[in-house]
Amino acid sequence: MLTGLREDLTVGPTYPVVLTFERAGDVRIDVPVANSDSPRRDSH
Repeated sequence: MLTGLREDLTVGPTYPVVLTFERAGDVRIDVPVANSDSPRRDSH
């Protein structure tokens, strides 16, 4: 879950995301946003 976004995400672009870990520090990843044709399946 992403919280504190400054703008709405749109389908198509890739957004930079910084994950902050206690021991590893910051890790930057590029996250593509797509519109799936099938519903998401949670593995609970």
